[in-house]
Amino acid sequence: MSRPGRSTLAALLAGAALALVVAAPARATLGSVPAEVADYVASGRMLERVEQFYGPGAAGDGIDFDDTTKTGAISRVWGWSPEVLAGDGARGEAALADATRLLNEWVVPITVADESVGVARIWINPDDHLPELADFLASPALAERIAALPAEVALVHDADRGAWFAVDATSATPLLIGSSGVASPEPLDSLELAPVAQPEAPADSGLPLAVVAVVVLVLVLAGAVALPALLARRRAAAAIDAPADPASADPDSPDPESADVSDPR
Repeated sequence: MSRPGRSTLAALLAGAALALVVAAPARATLGSVPAEVADYVASGRMLERVEQFYGPGAAGDGIDFDDTTKTGAISRVWGWSPEVLAGDGARGEAALADATRLLNEWVVPITVADESVGVARIWINPDDHLPELADFLASPALAERIAALPAEVALVHDADRGAWFAVDATSATPLLIGSSGVASPEPLDSLELAPVAQPEAPADSGLPLAVVAVVVLVLVLAGAVALPALLARRRAAAAIDAPADPASADPDSPDPESADVSDPR
């Protein structure tokens, strides 16, 4: 191969390598991004699933993920540690590590025509160890805030409270408040989350008990009405089936055995 040929081939290979680097989303925040997750996003398979489940569909609703759709950098997702959830806070140099725990979850901001439309969540299925789309959060505001996060913060998802936080070594900043009760940046050592809302039990109207009482009353009344007639029938049946009492026979009636059987002649 001539030198110009080798130069052309080298340039093509270098360009292809550069294109792959550009196409692969970078890690946005603290935490690792496995190669299979990065490939799932860069290959377009994730967007195919997003469009399949969250696109316009037959009803015409959903988001139109057209040719301008782009994915942002991938962020590893963390959760609160048991200590923070118990209200103990996190202190000292290891506050960030003590306050958070890794989750099997990654998020990717998505834009359409350079406008944020939401965030795709990815998890690795433990059965086959392959990445899958978990869901899509149609929140442009959350997508913009996640895309703007610096690399030194941890992205925390409080699923029970529907909240998202950016957490650094000293504080937690809400990205999506949810029901966390945290509306502004709070120090990690004094962070207090609102209790998780429990579903309200339906009010006891007393209707089942009233129905039972009415049914019991109806049965009692029906029994009171039917019992005398039933007893009368049983007495009548007993009288019919009982054998005749000789002592109760008519004293004037002749006794067949003592009748005069002499010959009238």
